[in-house]
Amino acid sequence: MNKFEEMNEKGKVGEAVIASYLSALGYKVTDVSGDAAYQKRDIDFIINDEITVEIKTDYQIAATGNFLFEDVFHKDWGDVDGWFHYCEADYL
Repeated sequence: MNKFEEMNEKGKVGEAVIASYLSALGYKVTDVSGDAAYQKRDIDFIINDEITVEIKTDYQIAATGNFLFEDVFHKDWGDVDGWFHYCEADYL
């Protein structure tokens, strides 16, 4: 498993935890994380048909107290804008 697949798998665990939590509180959670149109906008869930949410899973937040914003993503061919520049979710 490559690093992207490993991090994506951890991210899916985080999404499942948050979806379960919000559902238990009585919210309607629609998972749109697999929808290409929402992926381009960096949105994972729609809550109660109106609020958009992007889930970021980081196993170091508790230890560091930091939340990182991805400004630039380094690709083999050069730098591209990170999710901070195109995320349209109402909440992170």
